[in-house]
Amino acid sequence: MFGINRAGRCRRNRYMRCGMGEKSWGKNSFLGMRGFFNANRNAGLENKVKKAIVDDSKCLSCGACIEVCPRGAIKLKDKAVVNYEKCVGCGYCVVRCPAKAISLK
Repeated sequence: MFGINRAGRCRRNRYMRCGMGEKSWGKNSFLGMRGFFNANRNAGLENKVKKAIVDDSKCLSCGACIEVCPRGAIKLKDKAVVNYEKCVGCGYCVVRCPAKAISLK
């Protein structure tokens, strides 16, 4: 029986060719390449994540962004300051800021 099972993997007859020139499930088959695809799935994504940027001229120092930040990445000194190592770019602070002083870039 051929098709997709509930886990999403292709079921094949074990005597069938894998479709990539080998008679068995080798390194060139889909299942053998799974490690390759998993290793490269997140490559380069750390540079694509947007971070919160605070415009100091618009910031009212109200602290609304601090209350909604799930990672605690925003601290209040004179104005809001973002810790970029903790910021995941969720955008909650952007939505909550009444002065629209925070943007994601």
